[in-house]
This record gives sequence, structure tokens and C-alpha cells, in this order.
Amino acid sequence: MVKLTIETKRAESSNQPTRPSLFFQELRKSFYQAHKAVGGTIDRYYQLGEKIIQLKFAGPALIRKLTPALSHLETQPHPQPDLTINLWDSASTGIQPPPPPWNPDDYRQFGLIRGFNNERIKTVFMIALQMIDLERNEAIYWIPDTEDIPYYHSIRPLRSILNWWMNKFQHYIVHSAAVGLPEGGVLITGRGGAGKSTTTLSCIGSGIKLAGDENCLISLNPKPYLHSLYCSGSLDSKDAYHIPGITPYLSNASKLDREKAVYLFTPGHRDIMVKCFPIKAILIPRITGNKETTITASQNNLSLISLAPESIFQLPGAGAKHLQIMADLIRQVPCFSLDLGSQISQIPGVIKKFLRSL
Repeated sequence: MVKLTIETKRAESSNQPTRPSLFFQELRKSFYQAHKAVGGTIDRYYQLGEKIIQLKFAGPALIRKLTPALSHLETQPHPQPDLTINLWDSASTGIQPPPPPWNPDDYRQFGLIRGFNNERIKTVFMIALQMIDLERNEAIYWIPDTEDIPYYHSIRPLRSILNWWMNKFQHYIVHSAAVGLPEGGVLITGRGGAGKSTTTLSCIGSGIKLAGDENCLISLNPKPYLHSLYCSGSLDSKDAYHIPGITPYLSNASKLDREKAVYLFTPGHRDIMVKCFPIKAILIPRITGNKETTITASQNNLSLISLAPESIFQLPGAGAKHLQIMADLIRQVPCFSLDLGSQISQIPGVIKKFLRSL
């Protein structure tokens, strides 16, 4: 766990425990101080499904770190957003948050805080402090310094907050890729190294569009549906050399000898990304060593084994409900094995033909 840069303190009396909602209010006060210190907020709006999300930044420091991966979802200002996220850092504003009222031994897996995660309040503190009040539809994001933000936070920003909040509406983040067209597409799932990213990114420029490479949002009511979440991702640098279409979008092309390849589809997302589609099928890629790429029927339980573990283990607080949603999804859509051949250029054509057959 990353060493925290703000002190923790014990509640003064065990008979008067600090309520999570009260600490949330204290954080809001610190945010107001922060944006006043820098002359106000800079607001951005994004549409995720049917919901409008407002990001209120105390100054510009965090904007370049946290907004590019959401750029394909950006929309016009809205007078009544469904969710407001207040964001600030201390380095650029000079404002620290209040000392959190929990103890060092209250930290749990993924940075979840014991006693500060209930039906209303959710809290995680690992690199950044993220807290949401689900009754107020308001959240807080704080980090000591923008330089503390690792690349994997930039390519999937605010994931914990968005997942907690969208769960209210029976929408769930899954660790999966997805490609298709507005009229329908496929979820591509599998364990690391199975070929998800290779399959997804091979579709650039093919007429099939990407909805996501590592994280997507699914819902089941009234039918299985997918919403794009991020227009960014990462893959092993050695794999990037085999996918020519990804080269213009790499943000660290000069560092592939020592870093994972990080890509961002902005500008250009309108030609590459699709925001949503009905889920027509689930594909489980596997590298065969054969020349040709083929798609064959698969057992549904293999899809659950491929989809569930990484989805649950990468999201703070995910558990039985997430597992149930994924099991219900697999019962509602057919599952297939995507047997990847050695010619990557073949993959989009095989998927396109498969989509037409559904």
C-alpha cells in the first residue's frame, strides 16, 4: 500500500464514533476552500448511459490527468447533473483535507476503510482518497499531488466512484473488452494474456468500433446492454509492435523498451469508439498457434470463469452482486470461443461476419 501523506487520528471517545457522513461533510468544506484558493471551479460534464456526471475541479491541475480517458463521453453543461464529483489536489491549491477519523489498522484490501463503507457512504484510500455519498449523489476525489497519479489511474479514472454510483441503477463495471456497432456487439473476456487486447485493437480502422479494452459497463434490464467507459488502455509493449493501428495513439511510444504501452483515443475517438450497444454474444479468445481465426460454440460456465475473477478482484467492494449479474448475463447471451490465428489482420473480418450471423 502506498504510504499516506496525511495523518490519521483516533476517535476521542469510543462512545462517540465519527460518522462517515460527517467526515464527508468535512471533506466538502476542504474542497470549497481549495477551489476558493484558486479562483473557483472548472467544470466538465460527461454522459454515461442516460446519466450526466459533473466533474468540479479546483483549478486545472487534475484535468489533464483525469479527463482524457473520458473524452468520448464529454457533453454539454447540464443544470442538474445526476452525479457531482468534487476533485482537488493539495500541491496546486495549498489545501489539505481534514485528518481522517480512522486508524491505520482499519485499512482493508484495495484500500477500503473499515467502518466507512455502508449503504450510503463508500470510501477507498489508496494513492487517492475517493469517497461517495450515495444519498446526495456527490463524491470527493483528493490526492496530495498530481505527480502522484500513476498511469493506470489516468487510463481508468474515478473507477471506484463510478462503479459504486452506477450500481445504484443496476449497472456494473466488468473487466472486459468490447467491440461492435450501435446495433449490436460482443463482449470479449478472458484472463490476462488470452488475447483480449490484441483482438480488440486489431479492429481499429476495420469498420468495427471499440467500446472498451479493459473496463466496460453492463446492464441487463430490459436486455443485456453495454456502455463504453474509457477510450484508453494499456498492453504489453511487445504486443503493440504487432498492431499497426495502435501506433498513432500511443502516449509513450519512446518508452516501450521499459514501460507498458499506454494508448488514448483522443482525438480520433469518433472514428474508433462506439458508446453503447446491445450485447449479442460473449467471445472468449485463446491463442491457438494456427494460421486461421475461427469462432466456435463454447460452454457458458467457461465464460463465467473467464469474466468473473478479474472483474471482482479489481474493484473495491465487488462481490456477490457482481457475480450474480455476470452469471445472469451469461445465461442470457450465447458464448463462443474465439480461436485466434497467427494473422492478426484476419480477426476483424471474422468478427464482422460473426456479428452479421447473430
